[in-house]
Amino acid sequence: MFKNIQNTLLIKHPLLWNTKIISITILALAIHFIFFIIGFAQGGIDFTETNSNYNSSIFNDSIIVFFSVLVSILLFIFWLVNYFKNNALKSFYPKNNFSLFKEWIFQFFACFLIVTFSSSFFCGKDFKIRSYYSEQEILKRCTTLSMASYFIEDSYSINYKTTNNNDAEVVEAVEGIYEDVETDSAGVKFIEFEGKRYHPNSLFANNLNSYSILDYEKDSLNKRQIRLWLVNNKKEKVENLFRNYLNIAKEHNLKSSITATEWLNLVYHYPDFKQFKNIGKEEKSEYSFDDNQKQKEFDSTNYYITTINNTQYLANKFFVPENQLKFAYEKIADSYTKPFLDWSSLLIYIYAALAISLSLFSFRVTSGKSWLIALVSFGVFNIVAGIFSGLISSGILYLILTISLIIFTFIYLHIIISGKKGKKISAVTNALLISLTPAFLPLIVGLHNAIVTTSSNYYATETNLRSQEFPVITFIQDNSLLLISLNLVFVMLMQLYYSKQMKIWRGIAED
Repeated sequence: MFKNIQNTLLIKHPLLWNTKIISITILALAIHFIFFIIGFAQGGIDFTETNSNYNSSIFNDSIIVFFSVLVSILLFIFWLVNYFKNNALKSFYPKNNFSLFKEWIFQFFACFLIVTFSSSFFCGKDFKIRSYYSEQEILKRCTTLSMASYFIEDSYSINYKTTNNNDAEVVEAVEGIYEDVETDSAGVKFIEFEGKRYHPNSLFANNLNSYSILDYEKDSLNKRQIRLWLVNNKKEKVENLFRNYLNIAKEHNLKSSITATEWLNLVYHYPDFKQFKNIGKEEKSEYSFDDNQKQKEFDSTNYYITTINNTQYLANKFFVPENQLKFAYEKIADSYTKPFLDWSSLLIYIYAALAISLSLFSFRVTSGKSWLIALVSFGVFNIVAGIFSGLISSGILYLILTISLIIFTFIYLHIIISGKKGKKISAVTNALLISLTPAFLPLIVGLHNAIVTTSSNYYATETNLRSQEFPVITFIQDNSLLLISLNLVFVMLMQLYYSKQMKIWRGIAED
């Protein structure tokens, strides 16, 4: 059956038969599926893990990436061995004006499939993580976790210590951010909200734990909502928030030492909210007197010391599983907001496939000898250009020389075609031209930026004024992803043009 299919392709679709694109596609997709399944199996979340206590998947991921590269190399070699058995150009097989372009498209597609095995693994992991909850559900849950974190230890946006000096209370800033803090004419610090003043050590000094699925605006609105509940004494709203938080923890069999009602009684003291107990983020943490964080005065109402296997731990009397929930749900949130395979990461694979396929195409239309000479020549060119650029301490010279090289090879191709008096060294220059074309526009942009920044006061200009003084550079920086994408279109169009020109060039007699 396979032999019959091959014979049919040879007769009716010789280009498909010659490139072996169908066989390599089926084989590559099968390998992609295997890596996806492995990623899906590796993507499970352990809701008991925290930042300080988790089984790192980096090592496992590194092994998978290593094997994906190894498989890619082996499959690429296997494909080339079969692909290079026949070359229609050397056999003078009749070709139309676009057959070379179609052949390059097949080469690019095959290279893309071969270099993206690791992406299937990471996509499998993301798919598994997303399978836990929908985006709408994870948004709802992260909102609950974020808002409840306002009432958990270490959620303070401002850190102050209060001391007594001759019976007068003195509030001193230790560290933190100060957006919400104001100072009156008497030097007293306070937080103002809805026209009322609150002590900087009250609940109004707290902040939220943020999740990637919640942007800054949502965090600000959630923080304001909590403060409105406190100001308006919406005690039942706060208790319901705690209940929802603990229900999420209970769903994952995570331990807490308090109920929603107990939590409320520990932190909610209307109207000044100055007196509250610390609600720990975990049951215990390793205790050391050398730890600066533990040098503070020991508060036996919130903590106690316990010894397990000759190791001392600082245990929280009142705690919720904040560390576990934050660690797990941030992973799920990231799978929606920071997926492994977005357009920017996909471009990396596309350009890798582009570089390999263009090298393969230049090798195919010229010869192995010309391709190797081109590679060595470009290496020598870089050494010489680098030395001269170093001597005058200018990277602009290197950019100019490289751009000039590409332009020269382009012009030389047309001189050879129009002259029709022999190919001379055009096989070498053509190999360089095809391989360097993707770098042409980026080099032009880089040269423009280098000239502008070195011949003006760009770096001396304040950052917020650069967009007005240097609009072109600002546009390039703000739209770099778009320009990289447009460069792909440019390369495609140039390849379409080169394919026709190479067909003409192949018809010129050797010297």
